[in-house]
Amino acid sequence: MSSAYTRKHRTHAKSADPARLLTQPTGELHSHLPGETSGQTEADRQVLASFAQLCERVPDAARRAKMLGVSVETEAAWSRGVAVPVLRAHRRVVERALRDAGRRSGSRSEQG
Repeated sequence: MSSAYTRKHRTHAKSADPARLLTQPTGELHSHLPGETSGQTEADRQVLASFAQLCERVPDAARRAKMLGVSVETEAAWSRGVAVPVLRAHRRVVERALRDAGRRSGSRSEQG
């Protein structure tokens, strides 16, 4: 005999519960409503924009990874827009690398 708690909280219930019809099926990507963001905060968008600027200034992925102190695989994930929490944790390093890349490109243009 199962407890009342177990009976109430079964996830595989066959009832036609309307709330269950709105849930995301396992293994499928979440389809967002029009106008809804994909769960990104302003901080996520800002750090992704900073990383995109760094990618423009430093086109070599291995060099970017070395500048940021991460593996090439982590840098590749950030380039695809995934592993955003890890990128957010490295926000200050990204900003510092962006400033350094700006200084280097500025000094090259003055020399050329």
